[in-house]
Amino acid sequence: MLAWDKLRRSTARYYASYQEALKNPNSIQQAYLKRLLRKNQHTAFGKRYRFDKINNVCDYRAHIGLNQYDDLKPYIERIIQGEEKVLFDEDVLWFERTSGTTSPSKTIPYCASALDDFRSALFTWVHDLILHYPEIVDGHMYWSISPAARAVETTELGIPIGSLDDSLYFGKTAAQSIGQILSVPAWVSQIFSLDAWHYATLYYLLRDEKLTLISIWSPTFLLELLAKLPNYIDQILYDISRGEISYKALMPYREYMELSPDRHRAEIIKSAINADGIDTSLLWPSLKLISCWASASSFAYAQKLQSYFPTVKIQAKGLLATEGIMTIPQFGAPGPVMTLNSGFYEFLDSEGRTFLAEELREGDNYSIALTNHCGLYRYVIGDRVVVTGKHGNTPCLEFIGREGIATDVCGEKLTDAFVAPILAEIGGFAMLVPYEEGGKPYYVLYVDAAEVSEYQAAEIAKKIEEALSFNPQYCYARKLEQLSALKVVRTLAPYSTYYKRLLYQGMSLGDIKPTGLSGDKGWHKKFERVLISA
Repeated sequence: MLAWDKLRRSTARYYASYQEALKNPNSIQQAYLKRLLRKNQHTAFGKRYRFDKINNVCDYRAHIGLNQYDDLKPYIERIIQGEEKVLFDEDVLWFERTSGTTSPSKTIPYCASALDDFRSALFTWVHDLILHYPEIVDGHMYWSISPAARAVETTELGIPIGSLDDSLYFGKTAAQSIGQILSVPAWVSQIFSLDAWHYATLYYLLRDEKLTLISIWSPTFLLELLAKLPNYIDQILYDISRGEISYKALMPYREYMELSPDRHRAEIIKSAINADGIDTSLLWPSLKLISCWASASSFAYAQKLQSYFPTVKIQAKGLLATEGIMTIPQFGAPGPVMTLNSGFYEFLDSEGRTFLAEELREGDNYSIALTNHCGLYRYVIGDRVVVTGKHGNTPCLEFIGREGIATDVCGEKLTDAFVAPILAEIGGFAMLVPYEEGGKPYYVLYVDAAEVSEYQAAEIAKKIEEALSFNPQYCYARKLEQLSALKVVRTLAPYSTYYKRLLYQGMSLGDIKPTGLSGDKGWHKKFERVLISA
């Protein structure tokens, strides 16, 4: 396809630059830091911390301490109020909010150089896909970037909060190419009715027999979308076969929709979807790859997604946050590879010691401190990673959990990074929440009653209790009888409940991600109890 060829050519130089950078990550990283500091030395932050006097990494660490979001928030508030040259010496284009699944959302400013950071990593990844999975260029992609069903917001000065035009991340040329090969057209992301968005997305995906690539964030995004299919399938079949749109909520968008009749495709869809489930290989015979989160609390859901698409490659997406991109997948690498032209990264071990890329040791885990063009300086993002090897001379880093998610009822100090791999062994919905209402406190593990039998729940309780006891503080609290034994609660449709509650709290659909550990005791009232097994 011509559009794929244009995309290949527009991403080639980024890929070539990255392959060269992999040979000498430290010099690339230090050059990035030097350019960023020189560019922003005349900002309020740059003047306060004497960027003009910083000549190397040691100077940088001496001048600026590690920062949490609250340390940078006063500067970001000044940008929101319209002040210029605060954190970066460029115009602010818009603000993005972090998802806030497990903590309050944060507001991050974006400028043109920040977009260049994102683009450098995204283009490298896309080019790697085109080179090593050449079959994808024969069809279309489903690319879910922006959350669906979100309202337009601005600051008091009219600066957008959230970009509804994802082409800004790619630039005009690449965005035009991508627009020509999208399975679901970009305008669908502007639909504010969640039901209408579900219908339109499924309508276009089901029409497309040439779908070759799916890129989403959480695997639960696609699982939940497929779970909605029974609600709409009869009407979608009717609309596809007759070339009509009968779904009332989509009437205002009728002029944008492809409405030519396709009875043959409708018959294939009908054959692929029946009481026994969904035959995805019949629906999308050309689909080669699904890119999504596949580590930590997303691992079990990625495995479940693989069961829906047994012939499709599930590629673990790199570590990408609102604040920046830290790793990207690369063919042949033993894990997502550290990005080198998209930020300057420092790594903190459990004792708070700071390391650079070349100093990391395979098998050790670290927290990331990020410096980039979003105006973030030595920002401890809260993501913890383990080193899985090297690609060239550059570390490969697998996400293992969020540092900010922790529970501590009586000194046990459980963290998401510790709990997530334990719960991943269950292979389905699993959320651990402390229970403290009357009597001795204990932990409740919520699982799906459709996936876990009464007998299995009892076995899981023993297995998880044993695994949690490898945490010495948890083990000590149990021995002192400060904590009672963990209880497993089988619940009805827990992920649907999880989704609905977070949507009600104002989260966007695309931002919702699984969590293994939660300190939010409100979940106890939301999940319908079926049986307690201990």
